[in-house]
Amino acid sequence: MTVPAYAIRIALGSDRTDTTDALDRMAAQGWRVTSPAPGIELATKGAGGLCRVGDLIVAGMAFLDEGTPAAETATSEDASADLAHAAHLRADQGPCFVEALSGSFALVVVDLATGVIEGYRDHLGVYPFLYTVQDGVLTCASDPRSVLHLSGAPIAPEPTRIADFLAGDEVDAELTAFAGLRRLPSAHHLRMDSAGLEITRYWRLDPPAPSPVPDAARKVHNRLQAATRARLRGDAPTGAMLSGGLDSSSLACLAALQRQERQEPPLQTLSFVYPGKPYDESTYIEAVTEAHHVAPHLMEITAPPDVGILRVILEEQMDFFNAPGLMKSRRIYHEASALGLGYILDGHGGDEVISMGYNRPLELAARRRWWALLMTLRVVSPATGLGFWGAYFAYIARYGGLSERSLVRRILMRIVSRIFSGERRLTRFRPASDLVDPALRAELDAETRYAPPPQLTERADQLNAEQ
Repeated sequence: MTVPAYAIRIALGSDRTDTTDALDRMAAQGWRVTSPAPGIELATKGAGGLCRVGDLIVAGMAFLDEGTPAAETATSEDASADLAHAAHLRADQGPCFVEALSGSFALVVVDLATGVIEGYRDHLGVYPFLYTVQDGVLTCASDPRSVLHLSGAPIAPEPTRIADFLAGDEVDAELTAFAGLRRLPSAHHLRMDSAGLEITRYWRLDPPAPSPVPDAARKVHNRLQAATRARLRGDAPTGAMLSGGLDSSSLACLAALQRQERQEPPLQTLSFVYPGKPYDESTYIEAVTEAHHVAPHLMEITAPPDVGILRVILEEQMDFFNAPGLMKSRRIYHEASALGLGYILDGHGGDEVISMGYNRPLELAARRRWWALLMTLRVVSPATGLGFWGAYFAYIARYGGLSERSLVRRILMRIVSRIFSGERRLTRFRPASDLVDPALRAELDAETRYAPPPQLTERADQLNAEQ
């Protein structure tokens, strides 16, 4: 199966139009190359495509959820039904059309009548959207390599992005490892005209105040069922990751039931297992496979991944990534390809959304529930890499409502300091931000840039005020 991709260079009214060599090289690599209008050059692969509605040219990728009506006819043989539907919505409703889209999309819209260029990335940032502006020419694509190649932009490092990565902090979602190459954040809209380029947010997740929801379990089930059904309609066989956790098990079960109802072969699942390890979840994986229409594939992990693979992954990603598990998890994609799968269901976020969340220890400390905090940190601290007792005393001292001058707080902070300094001596630990050049640290104001988010302290202050 061809990985979907798109790259478009828009030079309306610009003298910079000669990209023949770049397009020839992309065509030689299997890209579909076209010039839908003077000053516009497009290369696509797989589900990447093009649709034209009147004076509007719409390029990119779209995979819309079930419930979004598909266009009856596409205006271009190079457009999927979903992309054609998005194009017709834009023509009918203007820029606010994005509010009616539900699913994954990365779209570039060129209005030939006005010369205005627009870009849209889906609400959760599933589909990538990268861009650069060189001498008034906008180039957008689904990966950094295509943007740089088609735009002819100079390749130079972005020191701020490198510093953020070394410090282990994702501060600016727009930065990439390359100077001048930007990433359109999720739920954002790009607009470029003769006055310049503007980036705005078109949607924000604003959770409502906590309140009882009638029949909540059924509503969650129906939403998950609809989302799963939408993603089983791909043009290639679909499998599912199955870790045994809440999210992957829920989606695998729903997908398996739907395949069984349609009398299709069992859902192929892919799972990591850790023989003899306390974190092995084979029991939960077996519970799913025994109860549902599933063909399991188990991959034993008996040793850490080879760190040498990092170089290969960096070449694939063409950017830094805060995903240390990728060295291991990418094995699933090779296994899925060998099984003939074109898509994999990968649920994530169930634990964070339905569980009490990562801020639970803070809330327990602020409410002075010391025993519950102790029990919680016994589970949490091994996953965070923090020493158990050091973390316990630190939460009490920082979020337990003790005044700055409190003798108890000073004693606890001294204990925490001794524990952490002892751990650092044993492990030769240094803060990750120390890897950043001192001059760059000063320029970025690293102490402020990489400080813990203020929401933590604000949340603790709020809870303490409620006591």
